[in-house]
Amino acid sequence: TPITIRNRYYLHPRLYLTTNRQLGVLAGLKGSLADWTWETAVNYGEIRQDYHNPGLISNAALIRAVLSGALDLSSTAPDAADAVGIFGAARIDQVSKLWTVDAKAAGQLLALPAGAVNLAIGGQFYQESIAADADRGSNVATFDWNGGVAISPFVASRRGNSAFAE
Repeated sequence: TPITIRNRYYLHPRLYLTTNRQLGVLAGLKGSLADWTWETAVNYGEIRQDYHNPGLISNAALIRAVLSGALDLSSTAPDAADAVGIFGAARIDQVSKLWTVDAKAAGQLLALPAGAVNLAIGGQFYQESIAADADRGSNVATFDWNGGVAISPFVASRRGNSAFAE
């Protein structure tokens, strides 16, 4: 007796497609004035990730197709599943951003007989953010993709600053 093994979904292979884009910009100035040196910089960085996952089966569409009789799960016809529209694609988009501004100066504060008294001061400000979003079927609250990835969309950010003197 011959045995036939077949994947009726071969016309819709599941793919994992990720595109990452990165941007980084840095600008700065430095100089000196008398016995003092100074420098400052501004930095911006951004990373974006776009995740696309075609070839997934919508659980809701699959159940509707089976219950209505539109899809016979025992069929080996390659287009049987395609005809009822059960295939789709998941999408998840993520972005991370960082801004920084910093400055410092150093030089002689006083000249004493035992030697110079120097001072160095500086500081930084930063702001970072991260966010993720997904299609309805990839959202944890409305998850529908059979074998897909689920996330809880979010947006978060924080700011901070620092200073030093020595």
